[in-house]
Amino acid sequence: MDDSLDIVGIFGTGRNGSTLLLRLLDGIPGTYVHPEEVNFLSAFDDFACYGHIRKETSFYAKVRPLMHLNRSLSADVLVPHYQSQVDQIHNEYLSQIEGPHSIETRPDVLSDIESSGELGSEEFIQAFLAAFSNWISGKSRPAVFKSLEVPYIEDYTHLFPRMKCIHIIRNPVDVYASLIRATREKENPVRMPSWYLAGDNLTTVVQKRWLPHARFLAGKPDPTRHKVIRYEDLVVDPLNRIQDVCSWLSWPMPDRPEHLTVLGGHTSRRLPKNVGKVGAETPSQVVRDTSEHFHYDDAVTDAERDMIRLLTYPLARQLGYWEDEPPPAKERVLRAWLTPKQWEFRHSRSLMGGIRSVLSAIQRRFVLFREVARAS
Repeated sequence: MDDSLDIVGIFGTGRNGSTLLLRLLDGIPGTYVHPEEVNFLSAFDDFACYGHIRKETSFYAKVRPLMHLNRSLSADVLVPHYQSQVDQIHNEYLSQIEGPHSIETRPDVLSDIESSGELGSEEFIQAFLAAFSNWISGKSRPAVFKSLEVPYIEDYTHLFPRMKCIHIIRNPVDVYASLIRATREKENPVRMPSWYLAGDNLTTVVQKRWLPHARFLAGKPDPTRHKVIRYEDLVVDPLNRIQDVCSWLSWPMPDRPEHLTVLGGHTSRRLPKNVGKVGAETPSQVVRDTSEHFHYDDAVTDAERDMIRLLTYPLARQLGYWEDEPPPAKERVLRAWLTPKQWEFRHSRSLMGGIRSVLSAIQRRFVLFREVARAS
């Protein structure tokens, strides 16, 4: 394995198979695969600018340029935010590993970083991944991490000239459906409003995640540094997709490339929940058709589906979606959004919640209609 290849980033929009890909790559000999989603650069920029992380950054709804990555920050400002990653590995992963293992309980994994003074963003990321690799693998190894910071891929590759990026993309309607499905189940829905992602959920998913990622990929980035996988291809043929990725990286295959493993190839009795259905357990192997397997309700309305297709159609076609389908008619899409929808008020349980839902519905239409006009 090429020891000079220090970092590999998996980038996705959320609800598009990035965790699945991460679990399938886990267990590659001589590597450390960080099991949790992590926000590095946009979080660092917030700490440098505001002294704390803003809600839009926590929910990956930030798209403004990162202007403060050239600063250094005190490690004792950064480390407390990432302690939850240590806790999560202890609580959700170590406690669930099947069979014997040699990974010790270590709540102080980040203590050496905390005492290291001021760090730049590049230094902190390297120190973070090295600390976890030393803990889980026994030494610092080439590391794989996953992030939803798709507007900032170029910032990552600028900071890390040897870094390679794996991009996973999925049909945008299915991404949105997976995100909102649990809130619209017929029985026992998760009670979260349609704006919980630091703004309107549809706008966040489409305008602030899916489209920025698709635009980057449509720009034909250097194929020696960027690898694109469609979720739909991964679930149909996981073995060949993982072989393709490992060959591209010049890395060996994991021992069980069709199984979801954690912390260096270990089987988990119960993987962290990552399924868009209330009460459903995350499977330990690839499921080709999750809708059939989990008996999903059809959560997305025709108005939402057509709006997403209209906004994403040109880029989605470049990525292999809707190649044989025309785009929906703009006038029909806009007309369908003139009236309020039942789902927009489903979780309004108080007067203030109802008022917020009305205002959000108005704002949603303003943003969506503006984006349709821009796309015309």
